[in-house]
Amino acid sequence: MHYDCQGDLSGHWDASRPQQMLSNLVGNAIQHGLPGTAVTVLARGEDEQVVVTVHNERPPIAPEMIDRILDPLMRGVVQEAERRNRQASLGLTQAHDGDSAVTSSQEAGTTFTATLPRAGR
Repeated sequence: MHYDCQGDLSGHWDASRPQQMLSNLVGNAIQHGLPGTAVTVLARGEDEQVVVTVHNERPPIAPEMIDRILDPLMRGVVQEAERRNRQASLGLTQAHDGDSAVTSSQEAGTTFTATLPRAGR
């Protein structure tokens, strides 16, 4: 596991929610990452927001699944436990007026990005 923290990470959030989001994303990255590869977490404070990325090496997520992973009402092909964890993580971001994104490729691995405005709900 690699962790890097840059800048001021403070904001007005329900304190346990970002912690739960990060725990869910890191747990998923560890569970679904390729054995022997690192999970990298970067938390970066920007002027109006805090951006958190969680990266792992894993088989790429199919492009047609990316939008479904980001959809908090996603149903279907993803295993139920993985779906619940992703939903919870990304729903926590949305609950704070944040945004989330996923990129995934064979060459670059998979990165989940959560952006939380400093003045969340």
